[in-house]
Amino acid sequence: MSRSMILSACLVTALGLAGLPAQAEWKYPDWSGQWTDLTTNRWDPSRPPASQQAPLVPEYQARLEAAAADRRNGGRGNTQTISCGHTGMPRAMLLYETLEIVIKPNATYMMFSFIDPLRRIFTDGRDWPAAAEPTWLGHSIGRWEGAEPDGKYDTLVIETRNVRGPRILDGTGIPFHDDNQTIIKERISLDKTNADRLLNEVTLKSCN
Repeated sequence: MSRSMILSACLVTALGLAGLPAQAEWKYPDWSGQWTDLTTNRWDPSRPPASQQAPLVPEYQARLEAAAADRRNGGRGNTQTISCGHTGMPRAMLLYETLEIVIKPNATYMMFSFIDPLRRIFTDGRDWPAAAEPTWLGHSIGRWEGAEPDGKYDTLVIETRNVRGPRILDGTGIPFHDDNQTIIKERISLDKTNADRLLNEVTLKSCN
């Protein structure tokens, strides 16, 4: 993801930055601005995009192949967004348009230009709710890691559950399990060689 900075009094007011603590007390990274997808390293970087070989069981591999064949014949395959369906998680993080991130001590908010509502990642130490209605963006709990020598964190670790389905991983049509119990884990941090590049490493875990 890349960032284009928007430095205006209007944006500062909108994001509520006027009430931030003194710089010496603020221990979170600067991820302000707008981020958009660079479409690089979207998949397993050890394999070319055309042969990712997702570890699917035969039933779901057959679904993937059927969807791909349907698209080759002019159909819609299994891509919900073609019918104005929601992208869901983690596909929403591919950022077809732009994303703004607002960091607060107890939560981090992700505001998408192409998705409503915004995404909330709770970082206040709460546990998972006993019951939660599944949503397209799911329920996300995170924690900050990797305090730098200056005392600031550099990495947001997120786990997301309770994501509504059906949905697919990305435009290739890789399907998720019908039970919608997939756990999504992310590690978000700035590229240490380029502060205008935000890296998001996503790991998926099926409960079946």
